[in-house]
Amino acid sequence: APAPGVDRLAPEPGAPTVLLFFDQDCRVCADVLDEAGEHAGGGAVALRALYRGAAPDAAPIPAYGDQAELFARYDAIALPFAVVVDPAGRVVRSEPVGSRAALHTLLARVRETSGPGFESTSGPRFGTASGSGFGGVGDAAAGRSGSR
Repeated sequence: APAPGVDRLAPEPGAPTVLLFFDQDCRVCADVLDEAGEHAGGGAVALRALYRGAAPDAAPIPAYGDQAELFARYDAIALPFAVVVDPAGRVVRSEPVGSRAALHTLLARVRETSGPGFESTSGPRFGTASGSGFGGVGDAAAGRSGSR
């Protein structure tokens, strides 16, 4: 199933998109946003900042406010939170990113796996540590339900 709402966030053709869910009152979110800005550009990965309420006036990456619907669709309850969408528009990973280092590590993994042939069916190579997918979070975001 396609990742909800990604098409309206100006994804870059042929590149994975990382959706970063933030709150303006969250200090860790501000740190992670700064880290995202250091990784912006180059076209290898599209970074998008999403805010439940208003987006900041100045952000180092494209920022979208009033995205409460996407917070709910992706189960982004622990902030900051990241969702990786492959170039075909499918969710391939979702997880909290509680530090600059966590985002740095995630983006390094995305870049390593986003070469030719990058797709959501890459299995354990790009899944969670157990290789079992999203642990439920991505399943809800992708519109799937049911027991595991």
